[in-house]
Amino acid sequence: MPLDEDEIKQRLGIDTWRNLSKDKMLQFAALMPEMDTKLAMKIVEQFPVFKEFATQALGYLQTAAKKVSGANSTSQEHVFAALAAVRERISAELERDDLTWDQRLEILTLLQENARMILEKDSENKSFLSRLFDKLTASTFAAAALAVVVLGGRVALKLIGRR
Repeated sequence: MPLDEDEIKQRLGIDTWRNLSKDKMLQFAALMPEMDTKLAMKIVEQFPVFKEFATQALGYLQTAAKKVSGANSTSQEHVFAALAAVRERISAELERDDLTWDQRLEILTLLQENARMILEKDSENKSFLSRLFDKLTASTFAAAALAVVVLGGRVALKLIGRR
């Protein structure tokens, strides 16, 4: 059953639509799929700057995603540089002539562990970037859907009004 106006206000923690802050607008947009389309349009029409806000919010989201991605890239570089330094040190140990076969095997095991850590970190990073991309894509589609609902709803209301 779709949310009614009072339930929406209650979920947003507001008494009147005048109290709908930018933060609450994001929550409101997230609730839109749970609302009746006519009610959503009625509420949105009370906020002439809603479309501009949605566009601005999407811009902030994209900027944040770029910053997170950049920070992630820097973090990855540090991890891989540290692992490379460890590999270099371990490989230098292999050059020693006084090592037993068991010691060499232990060093090779450390190199294998290092390689496993690289693969694991790479997989974690790809998973992180995939989730980030999915969130950004979902937000973009949500903003586009919101624009369609708002603009399409206005067009539909105008067409209905002409009959």
